[in-house]
Amino acid sequence: MSLNKREYYGFTGPMNLIHLPNNIVSLFRDSYNLPDSWQFPDIDPEPNASICWGAQVPTSLHPSLDTLKSNVWTSEIIDAGICAAREDIDSITPVHYPNAGKMIRDAINKIPSLDKNSKILIAGSVSPWIESICLANQFTNITTSDYEVRKVEDDRIKFVHANDISDTKFDLIISFSSIEHDGLGRYGDPINPYGAFNAVDEFYESLNDNGYLLCGIPVLPEEKKQRPSLIQGHLCVIFSNKSVQKLFRKFKMLDIIKQPDGWNANWQHQPIYILQKQ
Repeated sequence: MSLNKREYYGFTGPMNLIHLPNNIVSLFRDSYNLPDSWQFPDIDPEPNASICWGAQVPTSLHPSLDTLKSNVWTSEIIDAGICAAREDIDSITPVHYPNAGKMIRDAINKIPSLDKNSKILIAGSVSPWIESICLANQFTNITTSDYEVRKVEDDRIKFVHANDISDTKFDLIISFSSIEHDGLGRYGDPINPYGAFNAVDEFYESLNDNGYLLCGIPVLPEEKKQRPSLIQGHLCVIFSNKSVQKLFRKFKMLDIIKQPDGWNANWQHQPIYILQKQ
């Protein structure tokens, strides 16, 4: 078992995880505290397992979908995002994730020690919607990281490949709807039973002392929170209460930003955990 350091288990997605050998399936059971009888559901990967662009990009950036699909972030795109974040926070929120823009903004505002020069990392980013919220809040030191290269044609945002981020320290890391995919291979990543846990530990190591993590993840609803985590094939994990505690075991939990209508949690309605390195 390796919670703290990534290992390669011999498989890379996308793939139907029902074909994994029993020893790898057993590691997933161990990682997520699943019963011995648990098996992956029989779900074939999508013909194109890339992004559902229209739903994962905010409506305010839809005029630039073709450019975003080519992994290019222009100054015009970033300016449009900042304008949306200032004038109508819902318009900078991805369609798939209602209220997420306001929740991210509110979570940032709960960290009073930040100033405009604080070093901020956005970990996993399809389009610059979180970056736009940070820029609208007057932050000036913003880095984006992903396994797919983004060509950022604007000096206000720096891009660093996820494999090259380890030597940099940040005051704040923001991750939304990202780690629940880590290790399932949907986006061409290696199969890793401990991928989500590795990701959070990597965030911990990349933070300055007393730094902060804002992490949005799908969790089981309140009435089911004591059940085991739900792994929806190669698609995503919906975390149980026990898995959430395991994910954030190194951090101090400060607060949780919940959906406005209560704990209506699923893969679309993700609470944001406000955590501090200790």
